[in-house]
Amino acid sequence: LGCLLGHAPNEGPSKYIGRTSRKRYQQEKIKEWEEHIEQIQLELEELANRLREYDEDLREAEVWKQTMPTDQTLSDV
Repeated sequence: LGCLLGHAPNEGPSKYIGRTSRKRYQQEKIKEWEEHIEQIQLELEELANRLREYDEDLREAEVWKQTMPTDQTLSDV
């Protein structure tokens, strides 16, 4: 038998060497996705706050528009 030559594919670190490695990898992925979900939830909360602010600005603009005198009133003056 001759010498075996070759290489492993360059796809990052090994993930499934044994049971404990597989479990550790799963826990790392779970933590990674939990952090990702938390980040998205914070962004969603920020967007919801901005939407509430825009709705309030829109309501204030509608109230202001109602207090504006009409063209008829201005022409009478």
